[in-house]
Amino acid sequence: MIRLGIKGSQKGKEVRKYLDEHPDVKHIIVFSPKNEARYFPDSGGLEFEHYGWDDIIMYKVFYPLLEKIDNSYLIVVNELMRTRNRYELTYNCMHHYLNQTTHKLVFQWFPIMDEQDDFMILLDFEHPGRFKGQGFSLDLLDGIDITGHDMRPSISIINVDVSEKEKSAYLEESEKLFANLGAKDPDTIPRQMELWVGKIKKRCLLADRLYVARNKRFAMPNVQSIKDAINDGQGGILIDMPHDRKTLNDLLYWSEMEKLEFMATPLSIDNYYCGQLEEWNRKAGDIYAKAGIH
Repeated sequence: MIRLGIKGSQKGKEVRKYLDEHPDVKHIIVFSPKNEARYFPDSGGLEFEHYGWDDIIMYKVFYPLLEKIDNSYLIVVNELMRTRNRYELTYNCMHHYLNQTTHKLVFQWFPIMDEQDDFMILLDFEHPGRFKGQGFSLDLLDGIDITGHDMRPSISIINVDVSEKEKSAYLEESEKLFANLGAKDPDTIPRQMELWVGKIKKRCLLADRLYVARNKRFAMPNVQSIKDAINDGQGGILIDMPHDRKTLNDLLYWSEMEKLEFMATPLSIDNYYCGQLEEWNRKAGDIYAKAGIH
C-alpha cells in the first residue's frame, strides 16, 4: 500500500486502519529518515519499533531484524525516498526487511524527487524485486494500491525588477565563475549565482513577511535558513531556490505549505530554477492523475 500526501497527524490512523483490516499483524516497525518522534508523531496509541535511515544498514540492526520479521509484522516505510539512486545500499537493506513480510505501508509526501523514475523507489518498497531493472511508465500504476492526496503547492512567482547595471554585474560575475571553474563541479556555478542574485532581492524584502534563504547570510529576523525552516516546520517566501530537490521537498513536507512563493528576477539563473519547478510539477501531476489522486 502506497499512501501519498498523508500528514503526520493522520499516519497513525492509517496504521490503525491497516491493523483493523489485518488482525494477524501483531508487531509494527517504522523506518523513517531519523529515529525521532518528530518523524512519526502520531502512533495512534500503538507501540512500535522505530529506526532511522542510518540504522537500516547497521549490522546490530540488520541481522536481528531479519531473524524476527515475519508475517506477524507490519513494516511502515515513512518518507524514506532520500536519494535518487534506486540501488543504494540502504534501499537494498530495506528490501531485505520488506521481503520478510507481506504487510507493508509506504508513506511519501510527494511521488518523486526530480524525475518520474523516482517513483520506482516506492514501487520497490511495495514489491521488492518485482520491478528490478525496469524503468517507470504510467502503466505500472495499474493494479497498485495507491491513494492519498495531491499536496503540490500552488506556485506564485514574485517578480523582482533588475536594473541594467545589475544585469551587467550578473553577467560579469557569471563569466568570472566560468573562467575560474577549472576542475570544479559545474553545478557550483548555478549554486553560487543563485546566492549572488539574493543581493538584488534583498532590497525587496518586507519587514512583515517571513522569508526562507539557503543560509543565514541576510542576518535578518524575518529570514530563516532552509535548514532552520525545515527544523521549525515553518514556511515562507523563498529568496533562493534550493539546488537539490530533496531539500525543497523536505521544506514543503514539514511546513505543509499550500502556496509556494518564490522571488524571481528575470536573470537566467532564476529562469532555470523556475523551469525546473514547472517540470517537477508536471511530472508529479502525471502520476497523481494516473492514480486518480486529487
